[in-house]
This record gives sequence, structure tokens and C-alpha cells, in this order.
Amino acid sequence: MNNTLLSSERQQYIKNQNKYIKQAAVFFACTLIATIAFFVGILFYFIPDKSHIYNLLLAISVAEILAFYFSYRVLKKKIQNQQELIAQMSDTDFQQLLNTQKYLFPLMKYNPPFVFCRDKLYLFPLFKIKEINPTTIKTLNWRYYNRQKRGMTFIKTPNTTDVAKMTKELFQHFASIIKHYNPSVQIEML
Repeated sequence: MNNTLLSSERQQYIKNQNKYIKQAAVFFACTLIATIAFFVGILFYFIPDKSHIYNLLLAISVAEILAFYFSYRVLKKKIQNQQELIAQMSDTDFQQLLNTQKYLFPLMKYNPPFVFCRDKLYLFPLFKIKEINPTTIKTLNWRYYNRQKRGMTFIKTPNTTDVAKMTKELFQHFASIIKHYNPSVQIEML
């Protein structure tokens, strides 16, 4: 993607997204190191025979490194997909993306669960981009699932049901955008 053709505001957003990827990688790496250190401390304290600890620590380390690599690759691919959409967005779509940031946790500011681009809704499941025509959405259901006010959003179209994680406030913002595209959409909050 050629960033030189984008407006300075979009270039700055993409620069911040790339910085976000690096910060997320550092956070994941620190979490990985802290977890391994915790297990080392617990194991050395409670297990008198130290010979078995090394094999267990090796297995835990390999599993955590693979989880780190997988998480990093998925996040990087998701951000790259979003950046391709940013390059194609109208100014209105981009302003809507910036407005959506207000409803995201600070750690997720550059990793929204959805993006609108050229009258299409894009969701980002693990390995692909899911494109949905917002005029075909029949119902939106938000179901609370934890104390952090997050829930699952079920997006039902005639052919599929897609799922995205959102806070209640983000869901309300998302529902208002969908209402703009499809005034007859049914919205439920459970």
C-alpha cells in the first residue's frame, strides 16, 4: 500500500496502527516472560526434584512462544487488512472510523472489531475479512457476557449469522450506524 497518496490524517492513523502492533508485541512478550517467571518460581518452590522442572518449563515456554507468535501474526494481518480498507475509504467512512475510536478501550483504539468502507461492513474474524452489506442485516443482538461490560454481537443476515465482541456502548454506536443503512433492522440487547 502506498501511503504517500493518503491524507496526512490517514497516514498518521496508519502510523499509529503500526506503533500499536509494536506495543502489543511488547505487551505480549512481557506477559510471556512474566508467566514463565511465575511458573519457574512456583515450580522451584514446590517441586523438590529439579530434574523434571526443566522439561516442563521447556514445554510451557514453547507453548507460550507459539501462542505469542500466533497472536502477533493474527493481529498484524488484521491491521494490514484494515489499512487496505483505510486507503479505499471515503472521507465520511474515515471520520466514522475515528468516531468509533471513542467507544473502544484504549488498548483497542487501533484495533476496532468492525470497519465501514464504501457502504459495506467489514468484520475481522481470525484469518479473513468478512464483508457484509449492511442493508441486508435483519437483526442485531447484543448479549452481555462479563463484568467488563463486554458482550457478543450477533449480526443476522438472511444467509449467515456473524459474531463480534463489543462493549455495550460500542454496540449502541454500531447499531446506530446500521440503522442508517437499514432503518428496519431489529435491535435487541439482552
